[in-house]
Amino acid sequence: MRKAASLVVATAAASVFTILLAGPAGAATATGCSGSATSTDKNGIPVDQVAAPGPGGTKDNPFKIAYDGHVKWQGKTDTLIKPGKYEVDIGLPFSFSGTFKNGDNKTQSSGNEKVSDRMPVKITGLFKVDVKVTGTGGSCSGSAWLLISDSPLFTPLWFASVVLLLLAVLLFYMGVPANEAEAAAEWVLGGGGPGGG
Repeated sequence: MRKAASLVVATAAASVFTILLAGPAGAATATGCSGSATSTDKNGIPVDQVAAPGPGGTKDNPFKIAYDGHVKWQGKTDTLIKPGKYEVDIGLPFSFSGTFKNGDNKTQSSGNEKVSDRMPVKITGLFKVDVKVTGTGGSCSGSAWLLISDSPLFTPLWFASVVLLLLAVLLFYMGVPANEAEAAAEWVLGGGGPGGG
């Protein structure tokens, strides 16, 4: 159990840290560690790649990943860090933190993560991600911008906008006298709108 927990924490910290640090122009930050990653879509076609510290990861040039794709990563710390804690802030309610022991004395790790498995809710968009790993022996920190791409359909924001649209239509009909609401409906359905007769 302890070995599995150490592996999960090392993998999570290294993968999130590496995923953060991005693309071909600008510069992501990394202190006390380094890594690289390649993102692919659901068919395995490359989307973007990164090396950290290195170019990319800026708001104007974020590291692009597909929500239904994968990120293959590798990372290493400059020193052996054990035990310690990690914090990952992506500006969303499910940012996470925890502790680790690193009983295997690892300073490097790699993996291939399915993005949707790491995100409990389908959210797309541009996010600033900050990662900090601290513990006995050293620390590792980084900051970069991520662009998670996919169809915005069926995301929480899409459902919220549909509910708000339905609520707006309901409020419109409740706030307009019956004869005006019928006239408005006839006008829209009868082609009285733009381009209608």
